Parts: sequence; structure tokens; C-alpha cells
Amino acid sequence: MSCTCLQDSSTIAPQNNPPCPTLFVANLGPACSEQELIDVFSSCAGFVKLKMQNKLGAPVAFVDFKAYGVHIGFMIL
Repeated sequence: MSCTCLQDSSTIAPQNNPPCPTLFVANLGPACSEQELIDVFSSCAGFVKLKMQNKLGAPVAFVDFKAYGVHIGFMIL
């Protein structure tokens, strides 16, 4: 799993949305672990914490950052 920074953040979110310090991560594999995601996101500036949930057999995560806009432009591959 890797983070790639995109040049144009306007392609990710409409500009009329206020910034949010929480990043929602979905489409994770069934074997993806919370520790694996913490290892990836802890290297990103402003990382605070990660909460992983299993919704109907599909794991999802919520990643919190300190500052607004730190995670804008990141896409999980």
C-alpha cells in the first residue's frame, strides 16, 4: 500500500465543501490490518489516529489528521 500525492486537489473534492480533518478509506482487502494502515498513514504529516471498522465484511478506516487539508490530494493505491 502506498500514498501518492496528486497535483490538482480540485479533482478529488468539490471546492464548495469545507475541509475536514478525517479521511475515509474504503475498498480495503479482507486481510488488511489496522497496524498496516497505521504504518502507512503515520508517515503522513499531521497524522493523529486511525479507527478501523468492519462493515458487512468489508473493512473501512477513518484517519484523523491535526490540520485541515493535510490529507487533501492523497489517493490510496
